[in-house]
Amino acid sequence: MVNVCITHGLGNQLFQFATGYALSKRENTELILDTSWYKYNSDTGRRFILDEMVSSDCFTKSEDTGLFDTYNRNSFYSTENELNEGGHITDMTNMGYRIGFEDKYDTYYLKGYFQTSEYFDEYRDDFLQIIRKQNVDSRDYLEYLDAIDTSNSVAIHIRRGDFISESVLRPFGYHYLLDDEYYKKAIEHIEKKDNNPQYFLFSDSIEWVRDHFGFVSNCRLVEVKGDDADLYEFELMKRCKSIITANSTFSWWAAWLNNNTDRVIITPKKPYGPIGMIPNSWVTI
Repeated sequence: MVNVCITHGLGNQLFQFATGYALSKRENTELILDTSWYKYNSDTGRRFILDEMVSSDCFTKSEDTGLFDTYNRNSFYSTENELNEGGHITDMTNMGYRIGFEDKYDTYYLKGYFQTSEYFDEYRDDFLQIIRKQNVDSRDYLEYLDAIDTSNSVAIHIRRGDFISESVLRPFGYHYLLDDEYYKKAIEHIEKKDNNPQYFLFSDSIEWVRDHFGFVSNCRLVEVKGDDADLYEFELMKRCKSIITANSTFSWWAAWLNNNTDRVIITPKKPYGPIGMIPNSWVTI
């Protein structure tokens, strides 16, 4: 049995799910997603949303497996609590792909980030089929989708939100603010490759983008209304022909799931995750 502690937002949830899914396939065993972190960390504003993005046939959800203390945050984040003899696998250091824990135990419990596709690359075709918004019912989404599918569409992701405070508190961390130069250079690269690109701007700070991204021509701001707006925007982002990501696991996943054969994926050169996180085929700026 493979148990995975699911935490934080959609991008992190997908890394955790994908790593657990791949391990459960290789071990030919059941996958259980422990969602108790959300019960004990409701102040973060995060919610478990994989059941709206992934078919429930792929996993069983448990609000508390009882295998690890997700209530005590210090305990949860301590790598000293790893118990290899019992199949507890910790990936909190973000130092890259970790090998050697597979094919050892009857029961696994994974906690951490697992932010590299080396954990699950072999199952990419599965993920292209099973990771998608369930029960699509948004008129906004369908209108944007038609525009994206009928143009030489390029998604641009601008992440600010919580990064504004994080970039001050942890100036050398992964949650830094990207400057205009990154986006200008990325657009220059796209326009050397593509004819008449249509840009679609995705952001958690849409009014700021409206005021500050006047240098992008032939563009549309994507604004989907409703409680599941972020999930619809994720679907739209991954359907664009090419993607300029932010330093965000949200747009990392949209890019990794993009299935356009001629896609160009541009991402920040400055690290925003562990060694091996960025596929070799992506352009770094």
